[in-house]
Amino acid sequence: MAAERPRRVAGFFATCWLFRSKIVFSWDFAFAVAAALLAWLAPSEPQLRQLSEPLAPVAVGLATALVGVVVAGLAVVVAFLDDDFLALIDEATKTYGGVEGQLFPFWFVTATGVGATLGATALMLTRQSLSELPLRVLFAAVIGLLVWTAVGVFNLVASLQATGVSRAIYARKKRKPPTG
Repeated sequence: MAAERPRRVAGFFATCWLFRSKIVFSWDFAFAVAAALLAWLAPSEPQLRQLSEPLAPVAVGLATALVGVVVAGLAVVVAFLDDDFLALIDEATKTYGGVEGQLFPFWFVTATGVGATLGATALMLTRQSLSELPLRVLFAAVIGLLVWTAVGVFNLVASLQATGVSRAIYARKKRKPPTG
């Protein structure tokens, strides 16, 4: 099913709803769910408390670094797109929401990274005072969001590589003198 073509960029939650199939039907979401389930089910309560201590600061650092990579990647993509190439991407990817659909993953992966950072910060600050159930929820959520962010960054790098190759092919065709 083709995504709608918005006339303007909607808010984050409205955009997530618009592109919900990109979120739910993705292998990075499947990895995140599997990691969160494993983090929920595998550790005993003492292991959970023991693992939460080193996880929290590492997750904060890793998630913020990944968000930095995503924002830098988006900046590079946007800076190097000209009007003709943007129009070409918009038309070629119409069934995926056009340019809006192609750039949405940057926004979404940033959100998962921010969620992982905030969750890990909460874990760092509250892990000693939380009872087992809230600690387990927070631990699993941090693991899931961290995995989702990391795998999402991997997907974005693949997207950036494809955009670079497409841009090179487009530039070659644009410079090629007409024959005849």
